[in-house]
Parts: sequence; structure tokens; C-alpha cells
Amino acid sequence: MKKIIPYIYASVAAVLPLLSACDDKADEFGALTIKEATYSNNRMVLNLQDNETLPLTLFTMPQTKDPINATFVTRHPDWLTVEGNVLTPTLFSGGETIYDPETRTDTLTVSAGGLSVNYVVIITNHIKRVKDINLTAAGANIQIKKGGGEKGTFNLASTISFNPADAYNQTVTYESSDESIATVSEDGIVTSGDVEGTAVITITAQDGSGATRTANVTVLGYQPVDLTRNGWTAVSAAALEPSGFNYLPAGISWVPDKVSVNGVPTLVGSPADLFDGNNLTYFCMEKPGRGEYTCDASASGWSGANQAYGDQLNDLIRSVGGDPAAGTSANPDGDVVNYFIVDMKSAQTFTYLMWCHRNAANNRILTLDLYGSNDDSVYTGATSVTGSKWTKLNSKPIDVSEVSTNAEQRIDINEGEEFTYRYVKVVALTYPSSGMTFGVAEFNLGINR
Repeated sequence: MKKIIPYIYASVAAVLPLLSACDDKADEFGALTIKEATYSNNRMVLNLQDNETLPLTLFTMPQTKDPINATFVTRHPDWLTVEGNVLTPTLFSGGETIYDPETRTDTLTVSAGGLSVNYVVIITNHIKRVKDINLTAAGANIQIKKGGGEKGTFNLASTISFNPADAYNQTVTYESSDESIATVSEDGIVTSGDVEGTAVITITAQDGSGATRTANVTVLGYQPVDLTRNGWTAVSAAALEPSGFNYLPAGISWVPDKVSVNGVPTLVGSPADLFDGNNLTYFCMEKPGRGEYTCDASASGWSGANQAYGDQLNDLIRSVGGDPAAGTSANPDGDVVNYFIVDMKSAQTFTYLMWCHRNAANNRILTLDLYGSNDDSVYTGATSVTGSKWTKLNSKPIDVSEVSTNAEQRIDINEGEEFTYRYVKVVALTYPSSGMTFGVAEFNLGINR
């Protein structure tokens, strides 16, 4: 039945001009149509932009080889004129004028051989206005050091993009809500003042669209600088603690989970997702005492519409010698301690923790402890959560609960004390009361300069 519908529309489109001619039937022609017209919303339509012309091709029934002597009349001749058989719209606007409206609708009446047929003409403004001003995450929430200088400036203009991308006029103006905190040049360079505080930069499109966007600026006595994570790796508790939580088969020490990244089905959950720069992906583990978590690649949820994820899961299970048909399960005890260890490949100096939750309020960690070590053995087989090889860095639990989304948060360790270690261990202390798993979208360390 679905295949018949387009033919019905086409038939209706062909008949409509005939119907419009029934009241004024002539001997010369039985019907009069324009080839360039399309059928849309129960009407015959001609579409063109205001900076183009549209030649019209006339057809009659019965067909004739003789030139068709037709007349064309538009309802708004100041919008649309016809010379010969060529439609020519007037321009909507130009220069710095406001580009309104986006479209105008006219009516074209074509007459020949005693017949008159009406067509709707939709004229689209070729000048595209800005609908949205977009900012990167760094541009939306700027952090700079007070006093200007290299660490007290930020190029806001470089973080801007527009919707649509080919908007005609992409010039903007900037305005600071408090110039004692931060000023902004006409080129979009934000410069801090001599006092700490916050200000809002308002960005306004200059094409008359009225589109605006705001950027938050925080001026600090220091500038947070995240460490470069090139080559960083991590291992999780299950790989180091045989008696603790283990995903079966034993070679998988994390919970596979499914997300869509740019429309592509992607299996996530591994420690590598901590450092991929994408907060849609996350390292995922089972919360202690949450009962059995079953993941069978052939079961509902991993087949059908999610078959692409199921195929990836099958490949993962086979890669560690498992049988996909048997499924996998996890059943952690309530007293299991979840943690992961990060190898930064060389000793790094840091003062704060950068953390992004999984984007789900109930699938996260609330508080944690942080340990440091320079002993290589802690990464290759140590089983103790604490012990002489580890130094606890925080004097009280680090609270990461203030933010419940996957937005970046930077939290000083012991009020900005400096530490230098190659290995760090993150030990989960508390979780929300709901949810089976927890996820960490991004992990990093940094230093305030």
C-alpha cells in the first residue's frame, strides 16, 4: 500500500490544474500546466530564491507544437514580475538592513487558450540569518587569572560557531556585564581585571536576527591548567582484586554499556574511556551489593534494534576466551571496594582533581579518596587498596556530588597543596541510593598557576 501513495499524489497533482480550468473551459485547450510546479500541501507550488530567476515551461492538453501565447499576472507585482515566461522576484533586502521576512508568498495566474490556472509562488530570502550562536564548553565557561597577561586572556571569538553555518552576516558584538572583572575587545579577546569575581559576556549577532549567547567568565587568583593525558592508561579493581567484583569472564573487569556517539553505536565502559576527551563515553563498574547484573549478547536489549551493540559485545567476550551464548554476569558483595589506578607514565605535579560523571544522576560516585604512589608494582599486581606503597592525598573525602551531570568540575585537593606522583588511585566511597552501576566520563588532574 505504501508504494501506491506517491502515485496518488502525482495523479492529484496532474488533475488539480484540470479542475481549476473546469469553470472556464475553452475549445483550444483542455488543460494548462507548468512543468516546474510541484504538489505540496494540497496546492501547486513554484519555489525560488529572491536572487534567482525561474523560466517557466508550459504544457497543454492536447499538446501543441505552436508557441503558447500565455499571459502572467502576479498578485504582488512589486514582489514578482514576469518577462516573457521568466519569473523574477525582487530582492528582500541588502547591505546592513534587517533580513525579514524569511519567505514571502505570492500568487501567479497563468492564462492561455481561455484557461486560467493559479499557482502559489514561495519566494525564499537568499540571505540566511543567524538562528543560534554556539560556543564550545571552554568558551561557555571561561576561567582566567586576574591581572591580565598571558594567563589572564582568552580568545572567545575562536570558540564561536553559528547555526546555520553559512549565515550571511556572521559579525557579532561583545559586552561585559562588569568591566572591573573582565573586559572584551571587539575581536572577542577577554581580558581579566585586577580583582577576582565573575562576569557575563553577551554576544549579539549583527544581522538583525536578534540572536544572542552568553559566556560566563570567572577571574581567579590563579589559572587551572589540566595535565596533558597523552598515553595515560588505567586498570580497575576487578583486574587487581580476584576476591572482589569481577565481570565474567574474568578478563573483563568493567561493565560493557551502550551509547551512541555521533549516531554510531559504541560499546563503552572500559578504563580507556576515562581519557578519550568525550564525556558521552565513560568507564563503568558495578556498584557493590547491587545483586546480579546480567549481560547476554543474545538477550533482549542487545539484539534487534541494538544488534550493533550485541555484535560488539560478542567480539569482546570472544577476545577474552568467553562464550557469547553463555552470557556474562556480575554479583559483587556489599563490602567490595571499587577503585581504579591511573598510570600517567611519568611523575606529574598536580593540585586539583578534574572529574566528569556519567550523564545520569543515579549512576555516579558521590565521594572518593585519592592516593598517590611512585612504586611501579602498584600498577602490575598490588592488591591492597591502601598500604605502605600508597600515600593518601586528601585529609577528608573529596566531594564530587555538587555536579550531577557530565559537566567538568575541578576540585582542589587539600586546598591546593601540590603533589607529585606517577600513579594515582581513586577509591569510591559513597554512591546515590539508586542505580546498578557508576560511570566516570572523564578523569584528569591539574595544577593552579
